[in-house]
Amino acid sequence: MERYSASTSRWKDPQGPAAILLVDEDRDFRDALADNLREDGCVVYAYDRVSGLPPVSELPPIDLLVTDTIEPRDGGIAFAEAWHRARPHVPVLVVTTDPALAWDTWADCRGGVEIRRKPIDYGRIRSTLHALCPRLPAD
Repeated sequence: MERYSASTSRWKDPQGPAAILLVDEDRDFRDALADNLREDGCVVYAYDRVSGLPPVSELPPIDLLVTDTIEPRDGGIAFAEAWHRARPHVPVLVVTTDPALAWDTWADCRGGVEIRRKPIDYGRIRSTLHALCPRLPAD
């Protein structure tokens, strides 16, 4: 796991920075998104694969999950099911090349789910991130 610390200088929420769990095997996308989220004042827990994650119940408190993990071979569907059971009210942003499969996998997320097709840049998904996690600092 790569943990990206947040700068709290811009943070206005007395509860502290939003915690984002980021799971994406595309290192360039993952690192760029983590950097942008960190610059926005978030704490980011970044993983490249579901297989590298601890059990969902052992993860720290999370405000938003950002993932492209839908791949059955890497346990993406099992992860989605475990996430739904353990953290049903935490919103999910799926950034993927296969929105239809992502929807089938994540549609039951009671915390809210948004699906965006890759490639995508931070500027295009920032409003979606903020809608899912209002604790993110506004511009």
